[in-house]
Amino acid sequence: MVSCLSGARICHITHTLKSLINRYCYDSVIVHVGVNDLRRTSLDYMKRDMVELSEYVSQAGMSLALSSILPSPRMMPQYKQKMIDFNNWLSFWCHSRGIQYLTACEDMIDRPQCFARDGLHLSCLGFRHLAKAFASSTVPFLGNEVDITNIKISTKCK
Repeated sequence: MVSCLSGARICHITHTLKSLINRYCYDSVIVHVGVNDLRRTSLDYMKRDMVELSEYVSQAGMSLALSSILPSPRMMPQYKQKMIDFNNWLSFWCHSRGIQYLTACEDMIDRPQCFARDGLHLSCLGFRHLAKAFASSTVPFLGNEVDITNIKISTKCK
């Protein structure tokens, strides 16, 4: 199952994971964060929140893969630099801890239909594209074959 938490920041994802884990049994978790942390949270807090999220997943006995923040067509320059800095840190941090690091679908920036009207957040098509790309790149991580033709997306998208 893919859960899209529109408007969520890293700390919200950690909280939501706790309730999802109580209802479902997961072996692996793939986390993709968007632009919300860039606007509302300092780089140091983003790093701290990501460390807390990964520690929680590890304590729950699940495998973890983390995704880079996706560039968007209307991202302001100060957020682009923060995104680059965070992605560089996240890549290094993941590799140093044996956590799978996924590079988000940066080709989506050339596909305006993958973004909502605000030009920052993903559209329903963007969510599906990202989920399928992650499913394709995480088959070894998940340890089994992934059917990317029928990915269920838990979001407001229909």
